[in-house]
Amino acid sequence: MRQQSFEWQGAKETAAAIRSWVATETEPVDVGCFETLGEALTAGSMRSLQPASGASPDVPDRSPRETLRYEIADAEDLEKTFLIGIEYDAVSYSGSTRSYYFDRACNGNPIEVNVGDTWDDRFESGKAFSGCTSNKKFAGQDQNGDVHLCTPNCGNYDDLRNRVSSLRWKE
Repeated sequence: MRQQSFEWQGAKETAAAIRSWVATETEPVDVGCFETLGEALTAGSMRSLQPASGASPDVPDRSPRETLRYEIADAEDLEKTFLIGIEYDAVSYSGSTRSYYFDRACNGNPIEVNVGDTWDDRFESGKAFSGCTSNKKFAGQDQNGDVHLCTPNCGNYDDLRNRVSSLRWKE
């Protein structure tokens, strides 16, 4: 299994390192539109990329010099992965983000999560994907308390800004 590591020194340095590696280590691939993240990564890398064990790219307030490692992994795992939503800790889809992936798209049954201690009471805007047309934010755990409905995206959670504790996506 081949593994490539990059030290995070900022966007320009990281992009330059990736371009250099891609230019010397890869062949061009004809890509198109894809249903899942896994399909896109498979087409772009001939396998799929996942965070290496212990790496967590969604951790807020990450040190700019933290080393992020990605390793080539089995493509079948990501083939089942759907991006359901991205939450932002600032209005207008800006600031730090937390992405939610599931093994299915929004196809009838709701997808529900508690945001957890790290992200509790931080979200201010968000987007839904993979067929989710109803995107609810709740002030309480387990989809309780005050609710803000997005259909499917909201650039501002208004009265629920910085009060979101759980989420529900539906078709």
